[in-house]
Amino acid sequence: LPLSHDDGLLRVRVIPDAAHPVFTANATDHVPAVVLLEASRQAAFLAAGELHGFSAANCVLTEWNAKFRGFAEIDLPLHCAAAAGPLERDPGGHPAFPVTLTFTQGSREIATVAVTVLQDY
Repeated sequence: LPLSHDDGLLRVRVIPDAAHPVFTANATDHVPAVVLLEASRQAAFLAAGELHGFSAANCVLTEWNAKFRGFAEIDLPLHCAAAAGPLERDPGGHPAFPVTLTFTQGSREIATVAVTVLQDY
């Protein structure tokens, strides 16, 4: 659920499941990048529903581009802010829009992810 939804930003807390095999298979002191990948997908779909009325069940990501700036520590709160761009149409006529997701821990930026969400009927 969103922590806040204002200024055109949707803010959520990312809560990794430390019991998930992605953590237990490899002892690690940071949040694996694959967790940020999945968190970006979920946050983008939540933004699609909250900001543009898309159905998450019918959303797909057509682009995903990430810039990692550091590691996310397991024991610190991790947040994601999603900024949605304007609603457009893809060449097939499906509604789509860009979303920029910024992952932070405190004042430290962990990653910036740019995606495009498409509503596929």
